Amino acid sequence: MICKGEDNPQTITVDTGKEVTAIFERRDYDLTVTIEGEGTVAEEVVQAKTTSHPYETLVQLTATPSTGWVFSHWEAILTGEENPSTIEINEAKNVTAVFIRDYFGISYSYEGEGTVSEVLQDGNVNEEGDYA
Repeated sequence: MICKGEDNPQTITVDTGKEVTAIFERRDYDLTVTIEGEGTVAEEVVQAKTTSHPYETLVQLTATPSTGWVFSHWEAILTGEENPSTIEINEAKNVTAVFIRDYFGISYSYEGEGTVSEVLQDGNVNEEGDYA
């Protein structure tokens, strides 16, 4: 063997016919998923040669909110509200799934004469008067 090891470049002396083999390996990259709010993100490898995340792997991310929360949007390497969303791993990537509280309004109808008053016992209310 003329060249050995991982040094690059290598130097050889050409004093007779030589044969050199260079070996290249695909790099694996980390995909970090961060969650804001309450929910989960499932990763599904769409296209890959192995079960890790090598270069050019397609990964589908699906955000699933917990009860009382809704998926709002993606941040970092992904943007927008598309869910599920697919990314290509061609470098280390960070993705954030943002979940927000789900709010509901209360509407009243009246029969007869009288009033209804609201008192928040526990929880949150937004600027529109809707409840989490």
